[in-house]
Amino acid sequence: MKRLLDSGENEQVLVLFLEEIAHSTPEEINAQRSAPDWQDLVDAAHVWPRSLAAVGEYEFDAARFVDMTTPTLLLSGSESPPLLKDATGPINDALPNSRIVTFDGHAHEAMLTGPDRFVEEVLAFIRTES
Repeated sequence: MKRLLDSGENEQVLVLFLEEIAHSTPEEINAQRSAPDWQDLVDAAHVWPRSLAAVGEYEFDAARFVDMTTPTLLLSGSESPPLLKDATGPINDALPNSRIVTFDGHAHEAMLTGPDRFVEEVLAFIRTES
């Protein structure tokens, strides 16, 4: 990534991150490319190495969330990388007022690959919790 960044190839850094770290499929990457924030993500490519290091150092402490009573919807994709899928359960267990919705057949970008279902789930949650 550093070599690509040093060469000014920010889009390649982002694509490499999506392929190698997020395990995004070509279809998911193309869906993300068509999103209005794609250029913003490309422009922010320089933060990916630092972000990856921070994620590697983070230690989840469930006790920090025991008093968080805000209703929380956790969205997960059945095809998401294990790192992301495996995190959802412990977070749900730590939050006293949360629930998980799994998007079967989708990975981490369900808001782009299944936008109708995504909006439906979010609106249903908001209506239920309001």
